[in-house]
Amino acid sequence: MTDISIIEIENQIINVLGNVQTNWFRVSSILSKLDLSFLANLDRKDSLYSAESIIKLYLFKRIKGISVYPKLIESLTEEDALNLRFYKDKNNNLILPKKRTLNYFFQNNKGIISTLDIIAEKILAISTKNNIVLDIELVKKAINNKKEEINKKNQAVKETIRLVKKFIYPKIEIKINRNATFTTKDLLDILVNVAYSHDFINNGCDTFKEQNLNLKVPNPDTILYHFKKFKDINKIEEMFNNIFDYIFNFAKREYNMLNKRQFDIAIDVHKLPYYGKNVSPNYIKGGVAEGIGTRQFFHFITCAIVVPSGRFTIGAIPMNQFNSLEELVDKLVKRAKSKIKIRYCYLDRGFDRTEVINVLKDNKINFIMPKVRSYTVKSWFDKSEDCKSRVINDFRIGEYS
Repeated sequence: MTDISIIEIENQIINVLGNVQTNWFRVSSILSKLDLSFLANLDRKDSLYSAESIIKLYLFKRIKGISVYPKLIESLTEEDALNLRFYKDKNNNLILPKKRTLNYFFQNNKGIISTLDIIAEKILAISTKNNIVLDIELVKKAINNKKEEINKKNQAVKETIRLVKKFIYPKIEIKINRNATFTTKDLLDILVNVAYSHDFINNGCDTFKEQNLNLKVPNPDTILYHFKKFKDINKIEEMFNNIFDYIFNFAKREYNMLNKRQFDIAIDVHKLPYYGKNVSPNYIKGGVAEGIGTRQFFHFITCAIVVPSGRFTIGAIPMNQFNSLEELVDKLVKRAKSKIKIRYCYLDRGFDRTEVINVLKDNKINFIMPKVRSYTVKSWFDKSEDCKSRVINDFRIGEYS
């Protein structure tokens, strides 16, 4: 193909795609608008199929990423076939070429393949440049997979919410008068929606109201008023534990993943950003801003069973400014030991303290924890610089060796 022909085809493609009013376009629609008259000398007047239709079928196959003939014919809709200049017989059935017909055509016109490949690449390149998605197989497959993934996730979320409402709601006690406008369920429905969407209570109420136009939804102040009634931290912790126990027993009864002989556990500290005033300051701790607009956080220490699909939380304790980290670790480990047999406990280097290690050893827990790069650790690195790996048996940590 000459440079002039390349420029002509490129301009045609640009004109076709430049007039598209949507970001999705059929490959066959593009091909139907292209003038390939410069290939007229290949026309086969004695055949059921014109050279143009066979050429456009090849381009269709090339652009869509289809490798085998049966898949090509299967993917052709009636609209596609008509766009590619194929016709119907007297019985209104499409007349499509056999595989040997295509092979025979291209065996006798081998020089045209490179030309058509250039045209296909131009269509793909210009479509990408114009942010136009073509109905190619890879895109369709990715979209279908994404839809399937979203559907599965939505089903899992719906099932989780159903179980929460059925089993967890009865474990949460909020003191509400009998003649109150809203029930405990009304308040918890908002809370579940806020938790799922990772939103704040103000936005969460508005979103829930938009999704449930037929319901009377409490305003944020009403919800916060009722949840402020939880002032006894011990009762909150007890309620947490009752809920975790119920979920654990349910999961152990209904699912095989919690019926193993030994489990690994992970102990972590989680931060939730706080944007309000100094309410309950004992439970608001400072921290690195991390780009979220506040240096104030609620801290929770949690214990979770590590399972292949993620983590299964069995304990959580709100942390205040006066908590002893080792006492909280001891509390969570003892709780975990009452539920399961522990193989290993995983902790991050934030727990690298002699007191925490003493607690783990006193509870006879094997643990894995990265070390803080102290002077002693760095000196061992220097001694081991020629080793790919090394086990140090006589490393001293506080009172333990």
